[in-house]
Amino acid sequence: MRERVGTPPDVLPGVQPEVDGKLICLECGLGFVGLGQHVVRAHLPVAEYRRIHELPPTLGLHASALKQWRSRSMREKFKDPEVRAAFKPRRGVEELIPMAIQAKREAKERAGVQAARKAAIAKGVAVRRAKAEEKYRLMAKTFGYADMPALLAANRALSNSRLATVLGLDHRSVEYLRNLHGAQFRSVRTPSGSRDARLVCLECGRTFRSLYAHISQHALSPQQYRHRHGLAEDARLRA
Repeated sequence: MRERVGTPPDVLPGVQPEVDGKLICLECGLGFVGLGQHVVRAHLPVAEYRRIHELPPTLGLHASALKQWRSRSMREKFKDPEVRAAFKPRRGVEELIPMAIQAKREAKERAGVQAARKAAIAKGVAVRRAKAEEKYRLMAKTFGYADMPALLAANRALSNSRLATVLGLDHRSVEYLRNLHGAQFRSVRTPSGSRDARLVCLECGRTFRSLYAHISQHALSPQQYRHRHGLAEDARLRA
């Protein structure tokens, strides 16, 4: 008697599970290298099986290893010109293209296909995010910080453009990192109670009691200066 691989697993509609090189029958839980014959003999027609479990109509019901073996075998056969002639399509391209478009449109509307696509997109985003986090963590270590949040927190006084120059990144990457880690830069100010309280210009690093007149030397208006460095619209530019 064939060993039972397991009960039909809790899988999303539109997904045909494969375990240890065998496809799991979603009707009985048994595993088969070629599932089509078992489905027909023991349960229902293949087309009905695909419809009930929301599988794509073009999905082959055979395991990956069998697919690879068949692919190699067909490649060898197709080296023979007579075999290639025998497999010549009976329909023309003009007829096949609309059929393919319609089949693709119907597949997209399946709940299982949509769920699988969303899961694949989410997985891809997670992988890219993990790679980016590792890249920025190593970058922070080269500058002597434990991680990127620590680097950003220690350099709040630097504008996005200046910090981007230091790190060798573009302005938008620094802005994204600061928004992600909540480490937006802040203008550096000496204690407000001091008679010598001054503001640091985020363009050149010089200090002034008022930046209104100075920033004109950088061809910036107060509004442009605030926007360029991510300051609040009502941020004061006077100590």
